[in-house]
Amino acid sequence: MPMSRLSPDAIPGYRWCEDGAYGLGEASFEGASTRRVLALTFEPELARRAPMIDDAVANRLASPPPGVAGLITRGASTLVFDAAGAPLVVAERPGAPRAAVELVVAACHALTAASAAGLRVHGGLAPHRLSFHAEAGLSLVGFGAPPLGVYGWVDGVGGVATGESLSWSPPERLEGFEDEPRSDLYALATIAASIAVGRPVWSGAATVVGDAIRTGKTPSRIESLAGGLPDAVLDLLCVATERDPKDRFRDAAEMRRDAERALIGLQGVDLAAWWRENLPARAPAEPKPEPPAA
Repeated sequence: MPMSRLSPDAIPGYRWCEDGAYGLGEASFEGASTRRVLALTFEPELARRAPMIDDAVANRLASPPPGVAGLITRGASTLVFDAAGAPLVVAERPGAPRAAVELVVAACHALTAASAAGLRVHGGLAPHRLSFHAEAGLSLVGFGAPPLGVYGWVDGVGGVATGESLSWSPPERLEGFEDEPRSDLYALATIAASIAVGRPVWSGAATVVGDAIRTGKTPSRIESLAGGLPDAVLDLLCVATERDPKDRFRDAAEMRRDAERALIGLQGVDLAAWWRENLPARAPAEPKPEPPAA
């Protein structure tokens, strides 16, 4: 896929956090029709301290495996990914356990294909990095890009991140360690749990959320919100969110097998219907504030 030039100013719907911004919107490229994209723009100092994405990952994303969004263009501090479909938005609404488990199955298929293609870890799964298209299905967006709003907080740079931006972060990331494949399973399970119970698993002040995650309270938090979730669904979500990665599923393939078993006989709204009923067709545009000074 040839890299096209694109200014982040061309993308509507930017949302700023402590160390950068993400934009969900539509943009036109030279010689191509308008496409839905996700743009990640990092604070210049953070972009100078670490590469936003390395060449090996960028080359693999030029022809991405099934279920993985491709990288369209990259600059010194901005990455733009193909994000066909509508992004996921986690908010308070009726719980949908079947949709949640179907999300796990689809995402684990994509993670397994990505691993086979040499993309070892996503490292930043969050709701805005999941996209769903009626025909293409689920895609993981932003492979290989650091999670906004987290690294600056861990490193003591850029103030304190919001609790929302930490909600999907595995304990090892908040303790300053590198993400690994089972970190993705943790993030996926917290997103799926939020769909299953009908509200975000974590919310509130970043210091409170961060401390709870680091001390391994996510499984008990999910249990407290679970209500009448079937045991197979609850077990799936709690195993994947254990504090120690060694206590989680070995890999995405193992988690997918448990999710497929949990789907047997599970009634309710499926993933496609849940996405269609609860998500807007396009992300609302918001005024973009001035970027931080270099």
